[in-house]
Amino acid sequence: MERTPALSVPHLASTSRPRKCFEEFSLRLLSGSSLLILANKQDIKGALTPEEIAKVLNLEAMDKTRHWEIVGCSAYTGDRLLEGFDWLVQDIASRIYVLD
Repeated sequence: MERTPALSVPHLASTSRPRKCFEEFSLRLLSGSSLLILANKQDIKGALTPEEIAKVLNLEAMDKTRHWEIVGCSAYTGDRLLEGFDWLVQDIASRIYVLD
C-alpha cells in the first residue's frame, strides 16, 4: 500500500467491534494517508454519532500526520455522502505535489 493516498474503512455496525476492527485496519494505514469514516445509518435512531465513533476509535491520539474526517451520513437517503467524498478529494488534492 505504498504511496496510498486514501483507504476505505469497513462498516462499523456494532459498538463491540469498531475498536478491534479499526486497530487491525489502521496498522495498514500509511502515515499521511487520508482517512474518511462514513458514519452511516444516521437516519436510524441509536446509530453511533461521529463524536461517539471518534471516541471509540481514539482518533485524537492518532499520529497527527494522518488526516481524518468523520462524516455522519445515510446511504439510504444519500444525506451527506457527497460532503464526505468532497472532503476526501480535497484532502488528497491538498497533498499532491507537481514535480518540475
